[in-house]
Parts: sequence; C-alpha cells; structure tokens
Amino acid sequence: MHTRDLELRLDGFRYFCRLYLNPESDLDPIVFVSAAFQSMPAWTKLATHFNRIAPVILVDPPGVGSSDPLPARYGADFLATALLKVVEAVDARAVNVVAPSYSSFVAYRFAQLHPGRLTRLVLAGTMKELPSRYVRLFESSVELLRRGRIDAFEGLVLRALTCREHLAEKGPLVKRIMRSTLRSLSPTARKQYEQNIRRLLLLRPLDLATAPRVPTLIFTGEHDNITRPRHCREVAAALPDAVYTTIRRADHLVHLHQLPTVADLIESFLLGRTLEDVPGCTPMEFFGRSGETAATDRIPRPDHPVGAPRRSDPAMRSAVA
Repeated sequence: MHTRDLELRLDGFRYFCRLYLNPESDLDPIVFVSAAFQSMPAWTKLATHFNRIAPVILVDPPGVGSSDPLPARYGADFLATALLKVVEAVDARAVNVVAPSYSSFVAYRFAQLHPGRLTRLVLAGTMKELPSRYVRLFESSVELLRRGRIDAFEGLVLRALTCREHLAEKGPLVKRIMRSTLRSLSPTARKQYEQNIRRLLLLRPLDLATAPRVPTLIFTGEHDNITRPRHCREVAAALPDAVYTTIRRADHLVHLHQLPTVADLIESFLLGRTLEDVPGCTPMEFFGRSGETAATDRIPRPDHPVGAPRRSDPAMRSAVA
C-alpha cells in the first residue's frame, strides 16, 4: 500500500491529508472528511478497505485532528474551499465524498458550490439544523471543558453521542473508547472542540431549497440520539437524488458499533450496486431521481470492471472487522 501525505494552507491555516494510491483503478477517489473525535487515524481501517477498489484521500480539515485550530467565524464556505483545494492538489477531476456528523455540513456545502467536482456524496448522521436542546447542551460542554471539569464534560458528551438502551452488544465498549478519547484531549484538541462547537452554533440551517443534484446516501444508527433518524430522513427527502436508511444496533457512533455494515453500505452505493440486500440496515427509502429508478436499482448490477471485491469476499470483510 502506497501513501503520500500533503500539507496544505488556506488563509494561513495548516491542514493535512493522506492519499492512498491505487494507479490500477479508474474510479474517482474516495474522500473521507474527518469530524469531531474522528481524525485521519480513525479512518485507517476504512481507508485500507476502500483502497482495494479506488484511491482514497483522508482529510483533516482546518480545525480538526492534526490541523490547526480554526476560529469559529470561519464557516461552511471556507471549509468547502479547503476541501476543493484537496481535490485540486491531487489533480482529481471529481471525487466521492464521505462525511460524518460535524463534517456533513462541510460536504453538503461543497456539493452546493462545486457539484461538478463531486461524483457521489455520503452523509452519515446529518440534519437540517441543531435542535435547541442540543444548543444548550453543547454550550454547557464548552464551559465545562474550559473550567477543567472533565468528568462532567465527559458525561455530557457521552449523553449526547451514545444510547444507553438497546445497545448491550457493543455499547459498553464504545463508551470506554469515547471516555478514553475525551479524557485524553490535548490542549490543541480542546481549542478545536470549543471553536468547532461555536461554529456549529453559528451555522445557518442547511439550504434544502437549493439542494445539490448529486446522488446522495444518508444514514445513521437507528438509535442515534443527536442526529436522529427522522431528522436525517428529512434531509434525504428534500434532496433531488437520495437514498436513506438506518443501521441496526447502532447509535450516532455508528462506525464503532457496526463498521462492516458501514463499509458494505458505502461501497455498494459508490459502485452502483443494489442496496436492498446490504445486511444490518433497515429498509432503504429512495427519493427524487433515486425513487424514480428504484425498480432498476433492485436489480443487482455487475461489479465495476476494475474487479472490485464482492461483499462475500472474506478478505474484504476481515479488513474492517
């Protein structure tokens, strides 16, 4: 596996990306945009998995992961430009973008501003706007972090991101992972968290009236407390070409609960395969153009000519287990 790291700058802010090369593939690169508590290292398993079929680009945008903290006044347009610079830096005609949670508003704005540079879009855990109850919760989390009340900060964030009921299988393990992450935040990561939360609170609701005409997959965990399924579905239903589902036995941290299902779903969508037989998902809903062609999509399509591994390939599934 051949990788190449790039350092980029926008308005003086440094940010980083990692390119997993695949010269044998003619698929457009797959870009994973980092989010809160999910920087480039967290994408490694998915990068390894998807690099079998396409070039993969991991991006820590300004304000996330290894990149410089970004003041809250820099909004969605600035971060969409940062993503465009990545696409230009790797000389890609167009890309597929996968963005969870916090980064979903960045990817959505990128799709609005630069639809010609986007092949397909995947949004995991997104919504039109932050509900008022979470405005208060996240304001409190910032204050607790600034005052050094880590136990209270941890409890508040875990209450927002995890589901106490229904997830006996991996719930305790996921909470242990998140507790470790929250307790080990560096001074830089704390600054990033504060500014990113303030940015979220300043954001306008997603403009669904001018939704991008790009094939889009939207999903979240069926027990997501924060970007609740009905809110994710609201966004999907407003798009001109979208598919929506939820992943069983998962909350907002769906990648920690059901990573093989996440990988299976995203790969099937990006390769144009039928989605309705992806195990671990609730029934698919098709909107706009996807709804009009749903009957065709129910017919399994042949794999991409580069010979992408099928879901039944044990080696492929072990890569994300």
